[in-house]
Amino acid sequence: MREYKVFAGNGFILGKQVFMIVAAKTQKRVSELTGLSTGEIRNYWSITGNKDQIETATSKPETVFYIPTKDMWMDKKDWQKLDK
Repeated sequence: MREYKVFAGNGFILGKQVFMIVAAKTQKRVSELTGLSTGEIRNYWSITGNKDQIETATSKPETVFYIPTKDMWMDKKDWQKLDK
């Protein structure tokens, strides 16, 4: 059985660029959850090693969390869940 990996990358919500994270088992599943193509995930996203991102995403696997891109460098992040 595959383990969850935390994928991270940029996307757009309502025309604004956001940084997203999601715990999923495959790139295909990330694509399904985010609405991005598998090519976008494969080419522009990566598996993160950031402890805050891993802790947040694994707290609720297969839930997409996001923050405005401008806030991604802040120490305390206010992650929001993507409602589909």
